[in-house]
Parts: sequence; structure tokens; C-alpha cells
Amino acid sequence: MASSAFQVGQTHRTGITVHNGTAQVTVDGTPVLSMPVTDPQLVAGRVVLGALNDATEGDATVAFANVDLRSPVVGQPARFTDPTTGSGQSMVELYSYDPVARSAVAQPVLAMASADYCKQFKIDSSDIRCSDPFQIVESHTRVTIPVRSAPKLTSWKNVGGGDGIVSVRAGAGHSISASKFTRWLAGEQGGLVAVTTTNGEVTTLTKIDNA
Repeated sequence: MASSAFQVGQTHRTGITVHNGTAQVTVDGTPVLSMPVTDPQLVAGRVVLGALNDATEGDATVAFANVDLRSPVVGQPARFTDPTTGSGQSMVELYSYDPVARSAVAQPVLAMASADYCKQFKIDSSDIRCSDPFQIVESHTRVTIPVRSAPKLTSWKNVGGGDGIVSVRAGAGHSISASKFTRWLAGEQGGLVAVTTTNGEVTTLTKIDNA
């Protein structure tokens, strides 16, 4: 959204308020933008200040001072498993997998039953998200994960679209070839995958078909 509220070389007082699922931005006390907040993770955790500039406008700098952060209770922040370290099971959205380079790029996520999701993030039970079978919580972080040579690849189908996806484990379903897995990923970038990591290396990938 284009705005003339910010003038080059001038100092402004900017505020962002989130209330009842809506974020409102003010500049010098005047509302300039209001939008719904659909991801509860956006109102909890780390705050990053910066500026975005059109590539045709050249470089831009911005400075912030006297920042005052006030946060109400919005539930416990989600804890994501880091698939690049240790051993265990986790869920990711997979963006690329290179069998030759033995690496994958993914975003760690959580699959939660909607009742647990709404309780943890203090979402009103009347919200439509609370009536869905499950919710995917994104970490908004992409990582490069080492993958073992010739990992186990399987395919699991969430028949009926229920909440069975919450408890699916890597290795579930039936085995598939590497070529079939990569073809699926080519048409399903960011597809949901359960992974097993052993000593920081992925050993099993299970693509999830949420039918």
C-alpha cells in the first residue's frame, strides 16, 4: 500500500496495535493501514524493525529510537524442532531436494489439532480455524538440511482429510522411488513432509498427501 505519511528526512511516531485479530498502523497518531492478522505467530516472539524500498529507487536507510514494545498474553510461542541438528522426528514444508548434492531446503512447521492450536494461541473457539481438523503452524524460517545418500522415501495419504496428519511419522505409508518423489515436489513446492533426522542428517522423508 503506497503512502505519503513518511517524508524523507523527517521523524515520525509510528505505532502498530493488534486487537481482536486486526492490526492497525498509525503514523503520528493517524491510522494509515488496517489489516486482519491470520497468523497468531505474528503477535508473539521476535520483533524486527526495518524498511522495504522499491528496487528502482536505489538504496534506503532508516533509523529507529525510543521503541516501546507492549505485548498482552497471547499464549506460549510455538517450539519448532531443528532438523539440522540431533536426532528425531519433525514436520517440514519442503521446497527443494537434491539427491546429488544430498541436501534439502525446508521450513520447520508444526501440525496441531485445531483444539490444541486454539488453546495454545488463545483463539476464540468460535473462530473458523478451531473447527478445522488441524492447523499448520509455520516457523517462517528456511533451513538447508543434509540428506543421507539414498534416504528412505515414502508416501502417506491423509484419507478423508482428518487430524491423522498430526500424528503421522516419517516412514509411514508405502515406499516410493526418488524420481517419483522429486516429480511430486516439482509440482508441490512447499509440500508437507515428515522427516527423520539422525545426527543432523535426514534419513527418511515421507510426503504427505492431504486428500
